[in-house]
Amino acid sequence: MNVKQSIQISVYKPFKNQKTCQLGKDDSEFFFQLAIETSLKVPEEYNENAKDDMLIQCRSYYKNNQAEMNRIKDFEENYQSNLAISWYTKDSFLYRIINKALRTKNLSLIYKFRFIIKDLHNQLTLAHNQQFIPNSKSITTYRGQLLKLAELNTLRENVQGILMINIFLSTTYDEDVARVFAGDASTSPFLESVLFEMNIPSTTTKIFANIKEFSNLKEENECLFTCCTIFRIDSCKKSESIWHVQLTLIEHDIENTTFNSYRSLVNIDRIIPTYWTLSSILFHLGDSEKRKHYYRMTFGRLPIKHPDFLAEYFMHGLHYKSYNLALEFCKKGFEQELNCSSKLDYDTLFRYYSEIGLICSQTNGYSLAINYYKKALAICLDDSHSSISYCDLGWLYVWIGNVYHKMGEYRNMMNYYNKGLEIQQQLYGNKHIELISLYNDMALGYIEQLDCESAKTNTIKSLRILFPSSSCSKGYYYFESTFRNILQIKKTFDILLRLKHKCIQQLCPMCREYTRIQNNDGSAKEADPIERMYFTESDKYGYKRVQLSDGQTTGIYVSKDVNIYASPDLNMHINGKKIENPGDFSRNQR
Repeated sequence: MNVKQSIQISVYKPFKNQKTCQLGKDDSEFFFQLAIETSLKVPEEYNENAKDDMLIQCRSYYKNNQAEMNRIKDFEENYQSNLAISWYTKDSFLYRIINKALRTKNLSLIYKFRFIIKDLHNQLTLAHNQQFIPNSKSITTYRGQLLKLAELNTLRENVQGILMINIFLSTTYDEDVARVFAGDASTSPFLESVLFEMNIPSTTTKIFANIKEFSNLKEENECLFTCCTIFRIDSCKKSESIWHVQLTLIEHDIENTTFNSYRSLVNIDRIIPTYWTLSSILFHLGDSEKRKHYYRMTFGRLPIKHPDFLAEYFMHGLHYKSYNLALEFCKKGFEQELNCSSKLDYDTLFRYYSEIGLICSQTNGYSLAINYYKKALAICLDDSHSSISYCDLGWLYVWIGNVYHKMGEYRNMMNYYNKGLEIQQQLYGNKHIELISLYNDMALGYIEQLDCESAKTNTIKSLRILFPSSSCSKGYYYFESTFRNILQIKKTFDILLRLKHKCIQQLCPMCREYTRIQNNDGSAKEADPIERMYFTESDKYGYKRVQLSDGQTTGIYVSKDVNIYASPDLNMHINGKKIENPGDFSRNQR
């Protein structure tokens, strides 16, 4: 059992009465798991140079270690996919450098090691399918390890929380073997002996397998879990000289609705992913330097006939924040496709027209954007071009509506928005998070036409989707745009007070307090306990924590014009003015 690579303790504790986790600066853990899941799903046709990429990295890392260089040469000459587990369990370069990449969450390294990570996962999957009988009986495996005291305390403080393990996790079916690896902490004041007990439900779909027949360490009766496994921490108790930590393997899409929101955000379940899909994940991680490095590393890897080929050239320019450069790369990609084919297919033309339309819409070339978008639309609406998806048609309607919105042509705007909305509702249902942006755009268009009743209707639709989706990071952005729309709608401040209460309860539960909201007749009533909202100065969506001069009151800074908070006397304040009646705000501020 490989305990040289220690478990990295990444723990998330659900809020009371919720299954979502407390997120913020640690959102990266969820996107990292999505990145790995994407890598495992990428078709083989995009891994042509994967083995060479890995060997180059290994030789660079071990250039001063002749013994490992010899093993790398042996691997190059003799490796086969059905020997992935055997190679991994050898005392050599492979398991060290793979788990280092996974443990440090280095996506550039993981990309270079995609070849062996995928082979390991695939061999484990094959063994799992042969060994595991669903709905039979639960399985228990063990892992013994010395843990730092700080890591142990993290586990103790987060019972019923979620433990995310990034590495390929080595365990054993033999408790006595695990106890040996737990060691003796009596001589190490900063370490504790820990025995992990993993309960695997009979209904699980997660990948693990008994690797005794493949392993070089057959006496350890080893069970290996694939990378990025999620457990619930059931208990953490000390018995005699050893700590016992009981874990249960969980399904992220059942136990953790927050993680499911992230999956929805990057469309991981609705597409055949490519390594270009990871660019979307890197965008949400917010690390621009890593994103640029990854773009440079992967650029040019897609086959010319791949559906994402033009988008790759377009995004390669766009990530430098230059639409002119994006246009240049898009044209280069189009020329390459043209040179490789005497006749362009309609799917290529559709993508080209769409990308050029998007660039024109961002550079104020609205008429030209409409022209290119409508060329793409004509291809979509031609029944003979069945390769264009219904989803593409829905988004194209929305994009055309966006351009008409910028042009101030509201009738055309609403016509295309409604067509796009109808398709998106058919595809995703009425509660999908992607509908929020469209409802907000429609509400803003109605506000600009002074049709506040229609604006209110669309804003409320947006909020009804936002509440259960607000646990993902994109929810904060939608909350801001929706909130701004509400503030612009006449005679609806009474709705604002009620919705603010609900938004606080959903978005950021931190501490309990009561607030007072107004009945329609102006009388006050006591609300249910709510959770106060806090935002830090560095929040990337523009919210800030506001500490007032009384030293007790904390509120939220929404924009330079709006600052909302609840004071210790339990009344609502807007920009320092106490609101006695909702009508005061609508009369004095609009």
